[in-house]
Amino acid sequence: MAEDQLPGSSGENKTSSPLPPLPPDALIIVPVRQTVLFPGIVLPITVGRPGSISAAQQAMREQRPVGILMQRNPEVVDPRPSDMHRMGTIANIARYITAPDGSHHLVCQGEQGSRSSNS
Repeated sequence: MAEDQLPGSSGENKTSSPLPPLPPDALIIVPVRQTVLFPGIVLPITVGRPGSISAAQQAMREQRPVGILMQRNPEVVDPRPSDMHRMGTIANIARYITAPDGSHHLVCQGEQGSRSSNS
């Protein structure tokens, strides 16, 4: 894999536009397909959708945790809150890796379970 880098931070990759600032108590949500992250576990997660890439990059830039929520139907391309399971995990992104093939990978450490209020 390539060296860790944040696309957009060095001006090399402009695949995603910066998101507006979030309130300090807001949690950045990263939807995942057929993956469950438990508290205390370190897990690699591949993100491919532009919104997920932007969310992960924003979390890394702002050094914020993310909410990892699994989609109910993995075939939904643009999941809404109602498409997500209510239970998830708050995680820290330990590493963000952009592979030579352009794929984006997160190494996440689950910190605590969470329940979404939007469903």
